[in-house]
Amino acid sequence: MTRGTCEPLCSCRLVRPVDRPRARPWLPQDARYIGIEPSGAAVRIALERNTSANIVHTTAESFDSCGERFDSIVFNEMLYYADDPIGLLRKYAALIRQRGVILCSIYQKPGRVSLKNWLWHCLHRRRPISNVHCEKMVRAFMAREAWPILDDRAVAIPVSSSLWWHIWLAMPPSHAQESGTETGVAAG
Repeated sequence: MTRGTCEPLCSCRLVRPVDRPRARPWLPQDARYIGIEPSGAAVRIALERNTSANIVHTTAESFDSCGERFDSIVFNEMLYYADDPIGLLRKYAALIRQRGVILCSIYQKPGRVSLKNWLWHCLHRRRPISNVHCEKMVRAFMAREAWPILDDRAVAIPVSSSLWWHIWLAMPPSHAQESGTETGVAAG
């Protein structure tokens, strides 16, 4: 069975050039990677740089896995752009194989909320006001639904003491029960 990783809003413009042996060197050799990218221009650039890249031109909300299941799904700096980040987590949790995991990365930039984002949130209550608000929404959802957090890190940005990334690895609860994983942070 081939292992697979799915990354919604994969920021294709960051895919490494073809002269590198693989676009995602951190993946095992037998892994299959699918990137999801809504920008046609970003998809074209990524495919020019790496013709073997598997990138689907669609939104995370519209993606159809055609029944495929994944070992891991990466939400790298994209959940706070979604109209309904919790809905996306539910959708993609259903695409995880047994013992599969979801990695979330959300940049933490404290500060004032823009009027535009506040108005969008008032009209669409599921939409986060900011990236910090999104992280709180997602973590509260995972706690409520008893998603085990397998790894949890704060990664500081060297130029600032107030900016950092919150990165964590979680397992949907039905998968955790199947694999015998306990709820809570795994010891490192």
